[in-house]
Amino acid sequence: MNSFDICNLGLWLGDGADNAMARRIFDAISNGVTISDARLPGAPLIYVNPAFERMTGYCGEEVVGLSCRFLQGTDRDQPGIRLIRTAISEAREERALLRNYRKDGTLFWNELYLSPIFDAAGTLTYFVGIQNDVTAETHAKMQLSDERERLHAAAECSMDCLYICEAVRNEKREITDFTIAYLNSNVEKMVSLPMSTLLGARMCEVLPVIRKLGLFDLYKRVVLTGEPLVHELAIDDKDVRSSWIRVQAVKLKDGVVITAADITLRKRVEERTIFNAEHDPLTALPNRSTLRDRIDQGVLWAKRHHEMVGVFVIDLDGFKAINDTLGHAAGDETLITVAGRLSNCMREADSVIRIGGDEFVVVLPHLRRESDAKMLASRIRDALRLPMKIAGRSVSVTASIGIAIYPDSAITTDELLSHADTAMYSAKRGGKNQYELYTLPVTSS
Repeated sequence: MNSFDICNLGLWLGDGADNAMARRIFDAISNGVTISDARLPGAPLIYVNPAFERMTGYCGEEVVGLSCRFLQGTDRDQPGIRLIRTAISEAREERALLRNYRKDGTLFWNELYLSPIFDAAGTLTYFVGIQNDVTAETHAKMQLSDERERLHAAAECSMDCLYICEAVRNEKREITDFTIAYLNSNVEKMVSLPMSTLLGARMCEVLPVIRKLGLFDLYKRVVLTGEPLVHELAIDDKDVRSSWIRVQAVKLKDGVVITAADITLRKRVEERTIFNAEHDPLTALPNRSTLRDRIDQGVLWAKRHHEMVGVFVIDLDGFKAINDTLGHAAGDETLITVAGRLSNCMREADSVIRIGGDEFVVVLPHLRRESDAKMLASRIRDALRLPMKIAGRSVSVTASIGIAIYPDSAITTDELLSHADTAMYSAKRGGKNQYELYTLPVTSS
């Protein structure tokens, strides 16, 4: 696997994660990890970690290039396989319980969590599989009563943690809490409290976060309506080790069966992918893809509340000379410094957007006076022309700023951008290091 691939799969580590770091992390995970190339026919394996090798008895050299289907032998018509096939065809995540066979032919039960990985352009590139040997737990579940067997069937496609909770009712038959009647050992991976504390306890008493996040009301509705629940939510609580979880709940007599999975990794990958698609990689400012939406939203609000929207087009004066004399690295450092100074001039509702090269757009919603836009333009001009320390040298840049204001000088988003651009070029022709407000030409009567 080349370093580009590893870094793509390690986006969740943050910028700067290299191939060796990503491989060490995957190698250290206690569950089996497989990575398949979704761009090739049959999505062949391109990486397996040591835990997978220990689980299956196969070494990486034997399985790289193969499809994971070799683990099922001839036993391929099982519910879990059908779930995985559908998930692959739909490029979505899935969790399924599979009957697999080790290299020596012995059966083991594998809980597979399959997750697709997309590049910044939204193209499916890889599938990551997290493999968990649940043979002992599965055999135990197969010996449960009919009611527990139904629970097992539901749990085959569920998440890591499993709870059976019975409703606690008051004298008016209202549900006031749930008693935890059963939970599996995976709960302790997600919840910091020991099983001995949780089992038999009132759920909301030992885990107050259940009420705080609204989960109690959701679980209660499952009991009252019989409608199942699937819900993803962010968590920030000392008793929960996950940042994001996905819960499922179904009614069971006068209670609920709850399964919960840690989806933090998937959410981090999704958030990073979305951030990269909407932000400039150099300055971390919003990029051109967000520009029209920011202006459209500002105009929509202004129409409703009789306010104004300002749009600035800002072009640095003489930036090319910095690139030519100090090099592109110094030019990049200059752009980063400029982005920071622009951001420091803004209100919380304002947007600074880099649209390419040394050109920026500022969107100012909630304007009440034209003079406020001029005041901000003056502040930007003064902030940018202060000397910067770039590549060990003192560098000064200035900016030409064009301003268009809704509804005085433009009505549509296209007009605002076009008129601000026209005003910017006029400011540049007029001597640079200044701002100019676009005004509509006076028509003769």
